[in-house]
Amino acid sequence: MSRAAEELFIAQSTLSHALNRIEAEMGAPLFDRSRIPLTITVPGEIYLEKARQILNLNSEIKNQISDVNNYQRSEITIGITRFLQFYYLPPTIPRLRKKYPNMKINIRVEPAPKLTSLMLSGNLDIAFMSPLIQDGFKNEPLFDYRALVMMSQKNPLAKNYKKADGDYPIIDFPTLKNEDFILITESHFLRSVFYQLCKKYGLAPRVGLEMDSFMSLFATVADGYGVTILPEALLRYNTDRLSQIAAFNVKDASLVFPVALVYPDNKYVPMAIKDIIAYAPDFVPKQ
Repeated sequence: MSRAAEELFIAQSTLSHALNRIEAEMGAPLFDRSRIPLTITVPGEIYLEKARQILNLNSEIKNQISDVNNYQRSEITIGITRFLQFYYLPPTIPRLRKKYPNMKINIRVEPAPKLTSLMLSGNLDIAFMSPLIQDGFKNEPLFDYRALVMMSQKNPLAKNYKKADGDYPIIDFPTLKNEDFILITESHFLRSVFYQLCKKYGLAPRVGLEMDSFMSLFATVADGYGVTILPEALLRYNTDRLSQIAAFNVKDASLVFPVALVYPDNKYVPMAIKDIIAYAPDFVPKQ
């Protein structure tokens, strides 16, 4: 209760009185005070769900009237992963700023699991992320995210490396068992994919290095150290390094993942969100 009061910038006694008043009006306790920390009761869950619906409806009414009257929504929050921000934010934000000069645009750059949590809790208006297959949300497909095993062309496994028929050669994942792997540090899904492949093929990986950005991983591999799994798009946007990198598809494994624009499935979608949806296909990373 004290922490909640601090976040609301009110006295704990004020919050307690407000909660007691609501519980008296509802005729049921919203929290079980016999447990530490407090746990929400079944009536509390019902109250919370309906309260969120009321707040969302109130926000929807204001946004819709604002758009009808040609006023601007005062604020939006966009979620995006660190990798995707380089492709979508630079061209998207100036267009939004030009059309909505008085609107505050908040950006949350987070790993995919965090974006999912923020979307589910109602803290994002829209996000560039993996599709969220759950009632109450819409997914606008953007592109398929292809990942490849990458290493230096100096690596003995890349001997006679050459693309065939415009595609990347195939490598058996078990042949990498003696390699030093370098991984992304944050909870990115490609990290999970790597460990799933290791489990599938019975590898005990030797992780020699962890880094916090795809660009750092790419540069390290290009300079001759380690093996990693990275998005193909990095090859498209770092052409000066192509002669240093050997990229492979993994045999019997599909490393293709969808990316979408995810937003709440409300009856009314604000104009600014509609514009982001309309702009996005113009900036799809080259595959």
